[in-house]
Amino acid sequence: MAVPVKRIEKEFFLKRLYDERIPIVHHKSKNDVVFRLIKPPAEKLHFKADSLSGRIRLHKKMDLVFEYQGQVFSFSIKPQIWNDDSVTADAPLFIYKNLDRTFSRVLMPANLDVSFSVYGDRYALSYPTAAVWESGEIEHIAANAKPKNLQSLKEQLTAWIAGCADGHQITLFHNTHPGGGFEERLVAATGKALFIPSTNDAFIETESEYAKNIVTAEVFRAFSDSVTRVSCVTHLARADDAPERTPGQTPGQTPCRLGDAAALYLETRRGKGIASELWVPIIFYDYIIGCIHLWIKNESAKKRLDHNALETARQFARIFVYSLKVHSYFEEGRVQPEPFYGEILDISASGLLFASSAPAVTSALRPGAELALRLSAPGRTICCSAVIARQCADETRTYCGCAFSGLAPEDLRFLFEFLYGKTFGDTALLAGGV
Repeated sequence: MAVPVKRIEKEFFLKRLYDERIPIVHHKSKNDVVFRLIKPPAEKLHFKADSLSGRIRLHKKMDLVFEYQGQVFSFSIKPQIWNDDSVTADAPLFIYKNLDRTFSRVLMPANLDVSFSVYGDRYALSYPTAAVWESGEIEHIAANAKPKNLQSLKEQLTAWIAGCADGHQITLFHNTHPGGGFEERLVAATGKALFIPSTNDAFIETESEYAKNIVTAEVFRAFSDSVTRVSCVTHLARADDAPERTPGQTPGQTPCRLGDAAALYLETRRGKGIASELWVPIIFYDYIIGCIHLWIKNESAKKRLDHNALETARQFARIFVYSLKVHSYFEEGRVQPEPFYGEILDISASGLLFASSAPAVTSALRPGAELALRLSAPGRTICCSAVIARQCADETRTYCGCAFSGLAPEDLRFLFEFLYGKTFGDTALLAGGV
């Protein structure tokens, strides 16, 4: 993976570039421009091109690479002044080493057309969503699990519950947002499990290796603060559970502040006879379709719910949602695969960077997702796969860096020569390009 060099190293390399007149290469579509520093590096860098054809785009990002003692380095500038063969720009913030791309990036050629489609199943559902992801597939199912038999799954859950908890309930949200249950709304909003090993203890403060994706005290307080005071307090301290009111309070209110919501909640659950409790979200892709609720009563002889119970419940949730998929529970929301287009920000012979604002595919554009690509150039159309290696998003668009896979050798050769205008195998474009 590319990593930035330290500040002192950056200053050293910039000085070497000037002192030794090391070639600095900008790979343009089908031709290269070789620059050299003509003034000592300072806040501004002054470059002169060996030969320059075409225009330099001012204030647009320009990627540069150079080689020093057998290693390839890269940095980016935004030209501010262009005069014939001279370019002036601010010094880069970073210089990168250990570049992990196979070929160098170039701007998207005007005569190359790229379309995408997403492999696998996609769904457009109205369930609440959260920043979690379950594919709806399960890589391994225990030998005694029968996901195609819902009744069998329920019997297995009942048998397991009999040994570790006093009761359970499976709630499905029926293709809509959860109702008035505070815990259901909390699980649906966060995609995390509400795990209370003991109502006599404080809320878990931090996640751990044994308790990941759980509602911590901070998450609980933040969610409590996000709902209205009346609805939160009314649920957490109903009139029959509320302590004696102070003068001026109305029924259903409590003298506790919202900052005490976590402690008040545990106190309320103890008052309802609950010793240990667990809500696990049932997740399908990034949709929260329901939850599994387990509890142990105060008078129960059973030991409190632990991390093993948490993971077993999660595993059952995965198998259960897979069974629902097998039984076509989500079929009405299935989205038929259709090609979509994105703005290609740059491309190389090994991958590309694109941006998409298509809401129908945004949820599928995640690291590891596989896309089908169709690249149409004069004289040849290339069909291959691409795997999303990096992804980020802003308020309007999702940006994805993809690595080509399954590219036939003859297609790779054509794409290389089409993008770079050079014979395939030119080492100037290999080993650490962008």
